[in-house]
Amino acid sequence: MAENDVRSNGTPQMPDPKQLAQLSPEELAQAMEQALDEMTEDTYDQAVLDAYLDALDAQAPMPEMPDVDTSYQQFQAMLSGAVSPQEEPKPRRRGRVLRMTLRVFLAAAFLFGCLVAAQAAGFNILGAVISWTDDTFLMELPTTPPTSPWYEEYLDELATVDLTAQDLPTWLPEGYRVPPMVSISTGETPFDSAFFNIEGPNGERMSLDIMTNLDMDQMEYLSMDKDDTPVEIYEIDDKTVYFFSDGNDTKAVCQYGDVFYFLEGDVTEDMVEPFFGSIGQAP
Repeated sequence: MAENDVRSNGTPQMPDPKQLAQLSPEELAQAMEQALDEMTEDTYDQAVLDAYLDALDAQAPMPEMPDVDTSYQQFQAMLSGAVSPQEEPKPRRRGRVLRMTLRVFLAAAFLFGCLVAAQAAGFNILGAVISWTDDTFLMELPTTPPTSPWYEEYLDELATVDLTAQDLPTWLPEGYRVPPMVSISTGETPFDSAFFNIEGPNGERMSLDIMTNLDMDQMEYLSMDKDDTPVEIYEIDDKTVYFFSDGNDTKAVCQYGDVFYFLEGDVTEDMVEPFFGSIGQAP
């Protein structure tokens, strides 16, 4: 059986139809398998496989198979015991259709095989992490997100400072949680507030202070410490968010309607848009 040539750029060489015609069906099948093995995700060439399939089709055509109408007529005949000869369609060759199906299947199987090979060490495939050893195949399915938002149990307390679900962010970074405690402050300052701690999976810590009912007559200004790092400004929907740092802490400040938000701690820049963009998005 002739060896498959490979072009200088690494893609398989198109086989010579005259050489393929001299091979037996078994040799053609082996040569096509070898060509498929030499391909990568970047060098996959359906035309090369088509050449082998065409040669196979010439030497070992697919057997005739009845079409759907014929199959249905035969099924009826089995039940009734007779079918009128003039109503029985002639069988048609299905080889070309089956070959086309095989071509599509080969392409899909090859691409899926590349994906599985690339992910065998434990990467994500279709939402699941798949890995295996010599004697174990493991599928780690994604965890189901909670059916209720993180703030649901606090809504009664938050109502005392005029906060509803529409005033709260629906998004938290993956793996983050709000411990079961909220601090509510009313009547002690020129504003009411709700204070939350937010914890990350690797010890990250943030705090969220939400201020409501600001008494502008009693407030001269709101002040927060910062270092000399420039302030970044984000326009997110109808909100303006200011992102800056104070030594090891980073801070994000936002006004939404008559509510002010102060997010502080291990805040990263890529959190700003999804966090504040989710405010006002509660169902």
